[in-house]
Amino acid sequence: MTDPNTPYPSPAEIEAGDMAFVARTTGTPGHDVVALALEALGNLAHLGGSNAGDHPGDGAGMLTQIPHRLLSAEITDLPKP
Repeated sequence: MTDPNTPYPSPAEIEAGDMAFVARTTGTPGHDVVALALEALGNLAHLGGSNAGDHPGDGAGMLTQIPHRLLSAEITDLPKP
């Protein structure tokens, strides 16, 4: 039931699904963070995050920064940062 004092549904009516968030508190990048994120995605696969059977995925995946140096080495017309 929606609370008449708020435009938001009650917690019982919200379906947020499952998610994982992996980050280093210092903000420094590292392959270990990516490896942990990929492991987390693998652990969520049973929840329908893959396009298998009658339950297609929802486009879930992993977001990560791509270093400008890497892109500029691969894409010659990349603008300066």
